[in-house]
Amino acid sequence: MPKNQPLVERIEIRSVCSKEMVGETISALTKLGHQEISFEVVTVVPTFAQRSSPAISAEDFLTEWVKDNPTFRPRDAASAFKADGRAPTSVYAALTNLVEKKVLKKLGPGNYASVDVKHLEPPKASPATRHAVSHKDFALRCARRNHGRVTASGLKDQFEKDGRNRDSVSTTINELLNAKQIKRVGEGSYVLLAAHAKTKKDKNPAREAKPEEHRSNGSAEHVEVTHG
Repeated sequence: MPKNQPLVERIEIRSVCSKEMVGETISALTKLGHQEISFEVVTVVPTFAQRSSPAISAEDFLTEWVKDNPTFRPRDAASAFKADGRAPTSVYAALTNLVEKKVLKKLGPGNYASVDVKHLEPPKASPATRHAVSHKDFALRCARRNHGRVTASGLKDQFEKDGRNRDSVSTTINELLNAKQIKRVGEGSYVLLAAHAKTKKDKNPAREAKPEEHRSNGSAEHVEVTHG
């Protein structure tokens, strides 16, 4: 009758390592006396956690958010959605629905506001002030008073003192340059051209020719002129 063979107990060890460490791992196990070393490649497919639906709908969340942000851009609302763990793109459907429900209104390209926000009309522009002397003539006058020289900064001060718009100086200087009434002599410095350096003198009515006196033999002879 055969003798019972003694029981032999072996332990099977499983280990996981990276692809780059396979060679070193087998070598180390062999040195330790391990036998029948085998391995297999395991491919791990990453899975994404399923996003649970928020308890508050996108429209309700946006409605509450708008209370603190009465005027906004869609990307600002999308940032708030993302911070709350929502899909940022879901804000656009919520915007469309709330506009249709007249909870929000579209102000223009990329801008929305709550219907409770009143539209402020832009201030009416004040009528332009008309001056008896044109800007060009005023600038020429300032140059003549300054020995035919003028600077852009000096003209701006003179314009302001005379109740004119300082921003009109650049346009005025360009008009004078194009009309060849001034020329540039430096950065922001100009001089009058010769033809415009002196003002035209008005005729003095007091300087009228005296009646011509005809003298004959040293005595004045009065000449009477009759008409008709």
